Amino acid sequence: MAIAPLAAAQENSGWVGEYVLTFESAGKRSPDPRAQPVWGQTPISSQTQWNIREEIRGTLRYTRCAPGAALAPAPEAGNRQRWIAWHMDDEMPGTLTSLVEEEHDEQWRVVEVEGEAAHLRNAANQGKFERIQYLRAQFAQDEHALPITASGSKPLFDAQHGRLWFQMPAIDVAAVGRGVCREAVSLDRPVPPGHWQREVAVGDDHQCRGPFTITRAPTGLGRSAVDVVEVPLPRGTDAVRFQREVVVATTPVARAVLKVRLTRAPALVAAKQSVEATQPATVTVHPVSSGFVPATLRGVQ
Repeated sequence: MAIAPLAAAQENSGWVGEYVLTFESAGKRSPDPRAQPVWGQTPISSQTQWNIREEIRGTLRYTRCAPGAALAPAPEAGNRQRWIAWHMDDEMPGTLTSLVEEEHDEQWRVVEVEGEAAHLRNAANQGKFERIQYLRAQFAQDEHALPITASGSKPLFDAQHGRLWFQMPAIDVAAVGRGVCREAVSLDRPVPPGHWQREVAVGDDHQCRGPFTITRAPTGLGRSAVDVVEVPLPRGTDAVRFQREVVVATTPVARAVLKVRLTRAPALVAAKQSVEATQPATVTVHPVSSGFVPATLRGVQ
């Protein structure tokens, strides 16, 4: 039985590291099924297009260990001789930078309505009946170094097979969603590009009129990416790094890449690391949450 990784894990005071998570999405919906018709408007067409790039950076620190894997996908998870798990003490800080552009165009025919309170709607639309009205709305976000937190992650050391199982952290991206909304409405002809009738800050008290979704897109990333990445851990290894790519099952669908680096706590890192310890690791993924899109993994370049 190979016990070196387990013994080494028990002897040092923990592991420290960092992660970088990038999220990219670009696309178009036409017609946009999320566009909601309004009483007195007969939809004609709608289109939404977006371009997103977000990057989350943060630190990892594990200072508490316990025997056993305590993780369902791990074989013999309760085997206290085979496994040792390191746990985060606290939520770890990080930052989010975000560059988002989304534009929505919509047109509808104004119609006369009947029913309760119809006179109020018809009075508001007086002079517009059977005419075409156009809406253009834009959401833009350019944020720098917003604070986020990561929690719930733990590395598991497999003494029998000399491997490290890394559980993905849950990432709190509640800070996402602030930005600028620009809107314009015109009658009989489309809104000219770059022409806006109002511009307001998006917040809890105001949202853009278009069916925008991208400000919520990364929210499920940390919560759904709870897969376990299995990494070789050769004898005497003081550092490990890997990269994984996932398809995020949120709206809109996007590409996300996670890079992780872990080293022994600085006070106990050997003065000279082996060449093998600095090479990219070959990784395997063990999904934890059902329905998660299978991941494609590759070594860090």
